[in-house]
Amino acid sequence: MPIIEREYRWPRHIYVRVSGELRNGSSGAAVEQWSFGVRVAELGPQNLAQPLGLPIDPSIDQTAQASYLTNKVVPAVRTLFADTRFSGWCYVTKISANMIAAGTTKVPRYEYQTSNEVLPGVTAGVTAIKGLASTGSGLVNHHPPQIALVGSLRTSVSRGLAHSGRLYLPGVCTQLDTTWKLASGDAVDLASKLASFISGLQSAPSTDTHVLWPCVISPLGALVGGTIRPITQVAIGDVFDTVVRRHRGLQEIKVTATPSLA
Repeated sequence: MPIIEREYRWPRHIYVRVSGELRNGSSGAAVEQWSFGVRVAELGPQNLAQPLGLPIDPSIDQTAQASYLTNKVVPAVRTLFADTRFSGWCYVTKISANMIAAGTTKVPRYEYQTSNEVLPGVTAGVTAIKGLASTGSGLVNHHPPQIALVGSLRTSVSRGLAHSGRLYLPGVCTQLDTTWKLASGDAVDLASKLASFISGLQSAPSTDTHVLWPCVISPLGALVGGTIRPITQVAIGDVFDTVVRRHRGLQEIKVTATPSLA
């Protein structure tokens, strides 16, 4: 069988990445490193009613990219983790918003670091970003490393390229119920928080010419070298997960929430 080489070309978009650590509550040493990411492109002319999004316009330059990180992404991350369902030992250490563009060999990287270790070209955070749960003695309601809660990212279609995505929320420390699952009230609240996070990543009111919006993006497809679909709904399941490929087989109840367009 002949070997076919293919070049995958991502449509122009911003990749938002949030990184951090789970720390020892006594020594402060890192127990585990974690990260999750969301891709951001433009809404189509019909906003969320349009199945396909658009690549980011070249008019959104490096200055706008840096401003987007500071004024939109960082506050959205702070709001997400300002919830008592995230462990007080779950720390965000770095937030980045970097442009991904087909054919680009050198792209400026923009990072927001929340520790006191300021690197060249990196903006230092004023205060640490971390969960707000009680940091009292003992591991009450805390779960082992390598455990995360899955957030499903849904679009207006149920199948095909870029129809859905997921991210893994770290450090969720809510107590499990008698069935070893997340309590329904906690699932509803976390789904709402995740939807607000997605809404917080939009860059401008709907009256603006270029509205950035979180999307599920694939390098495959006919649209400028890829497929872009705006995220229209998020879902939180009631079972903690450890393995990506296993999650679809879990027997769980999912609670959904809808991001809002300003």
